[in-house]
Amino acid sequence: MAAKFAKFLFAVLLSVPISGFGLIALLGLPKIQALSAALMEHVPKSDKDRSAVWEEEIVGDPFGHSAPRWDETIAGKSHLEQRPADSGSARDLGNPMASALAQAAFPEPAGPQGTTSHPVHQPSSASVVSWPQSGMTQATSEVRSSSASGTAAPVPFPNSFTGMPSQPAGHASAVAADANAGAGPLLTWREASQKLAEVGIERYHLEPGATGNSFLFVCLFSPADAPQVTATTQDRDDAGLLDECAARSIDLLRHNATPAGVLAASPGPRAAARGYLAIFGRDAAICALGMAVSGEPALERGAARGLVTLARHQAANGQIPKFVDVERSEADFWYLGCIDATLWWLIAVAWLDRRDATRGLRAEFAARVDAALHWLACQEHQRFRLLQQNEASDWADIMPRSGFVLYTNALWYLVKTLYGVRDAAATRRNADGLFHPFGASVDEYRRARLLAHYARHRARHRDLYLSFVNFAFAGHEGDVFGNLLAVLCGVADDTTAHRILAALRRAGVDEPYPVRVVCDPILESNVLWRPYMSRHRQNYAWQYHNGGVWPFVGAFHAAALADAGLREDAARSLARVARANALGGWTFPEWLHGRTLVPAGMRGQSWNAAAFLLARHALAARGPLLRPRRRTIDAATR
Repeated sequence: MAAKFAKFLFAVLLSVPISGFGLIALLGLPKIQALSAALMEHVPKSDKDRSAVWEEEIVGDPFGHSAPRWDETIAGKSHLEQRPADSGSARDLGNPMASALAQAAFPEPAGPQGTTSHPVHQPSSASVVSWPQSGMTQATSEVRSSSASGTAAPVPFPNSFTGMPSQPAGHASAVAADANAGAGPLLTWREASQKLAEVGIERYHLEPGATGNSFLFVCLFSPADAPQVTATTQDRDDAGLLDECAARSIDLLRHNATPAGVLAASPGPRAAARGYLAIFGRDAAICALGMAVSGEPALERGAARGLVTLARHQAANGQIPKFVDVERSEADFWYLGCIDATLWWLIAVAWLDRRDATRGLRAEFAARVDAALHWLACQEHQRFRLLQQNEASDWADIMPRSGFVLYTNALWYLVKTLYGVRDAAATRRNADGLFHPFGASVDEYRRARLLAHYARHRARHRDLYLSFVNFAFAGHEGDVFGNLLAVLCGVADDTTAHRILAALRRAGVDEPYPVRVVCDPILESNVLWRPYMSRHRQNYAWQYHNGGVWPFVGAFHAAALADAGLREDAARSLARVARANALGGWTFPEWLHGRTLVPAGMRGQSWNAAAFLLARHALAARGPLLRPRRRTIDAATR
């Protein structure tokens, strides 16, 4: 009898793990966050509040929503943060062995009263886009799960999280349904399952959602264009969307404006703690440009306030500070300098005066302009006529670009053309030769030939300019902002501009939102990886400057398309920028994760709003946006 009972007990115990394996194979292995969200659905509010700390400690913040700026010091922690948690970490996303990533659909921007333009929970509200990745494409379809009173913000997750192999177009593709994508109430498990069943999806598993108390239902479907799942719609007329984004941009700039200039982000405790309530050099200059063309008299009158604040804190050697803490009346010049704040300040001063000569900014700041130009000239290589800089000393202030940097020298060429600085033609010629050393011509200067030789080594994006050139190494990641500025500032001629824009289109940097700021993130295995890039988990692959989506740079993408005469493409790009700004109910997020599209950084970004207004102006303009017309440039640079 005892033997029979032992056999029975053994069979029961053996069946438990075996059945568990079957369930895992069927549903996938849900993660702690997903399970906690599902289980907490029926827990009273007070118990949920008590569990919040526990959940935060267990799950963490894999995409850095609450992480401080990378240079901040956190009490009790090492100066270098731990790597991101394995659960949904950006480090996994940067692994070259990770499978191709599911892509996101366009979200539904909120309507005038915060309502969606169309009812949700319908298959027709899903959108499908494809994202090229090593010759493969995948489609992601979304079944919205927020209520009609909220704004949907879908967040698909990569196949690598579940160990699913990537497939070419037409094969199995991922489908995600976010149970709390927007501001609407959570659906129950049963309700979300029913929505998936309505489009013929029965097999799925869980993934973490966009917030700590939500989760995704993820499944495979085949073919990728299954009619019961695939539906491409446009939630609203693009013109109406652009009008609304313009109105909301103006409102945001009004809200962020102060007597000292426009703050980098909307005021609040988190913005104050993170240092966003300052007047930043590049932010203030870009905001000045956008405010000047806003059509709003109050913003146009106040466009130069930030420039005045920066001028008052100019260093004795002529350098414009990275930012000014107005409350403390303190200027900051970053760790190894901040070269582009001075460039953007000069551009904004000249551009505002060119648009409205009655401002008299150049006359008012004549001595300060001369000092700033002199400081920049001291950074210029006397043969190449290009600016030289340290690492991490421009807008991408935790990227390892140094030596001759494309972004910086595109701005430098524009400054030279705006102010009639000598040797502008040499700056343009050498920038074109060093940053694109793939042509047939050979430079007569032997040091240029050697730099070009090293720079050509292992080059990937040969239709783009290199992000930087240093001695014996160069940047091959594909700097999107730098290349766009090369177009807008006149470094690239018309043929080169079209080649660059076509290359960026092939790279898919504007899908679904413009733009990912690098084509290929720098991985930890790359020789260019630096320890500071992992500080506070901020700059891993597809995050922040290392492949994140920055809507304000997306606006420059639209402006570059318009500058090149591609106005229909520019209008479509700008509509996508508007959709990015509309995420979460018009939050104007700082950046989005480059693959999952999770919004991150600080909300209420002033330069998102200003750059949008500037790009919209570019669509209507008949001439170049930033640079003088070519004939004027030629006359100034002889």
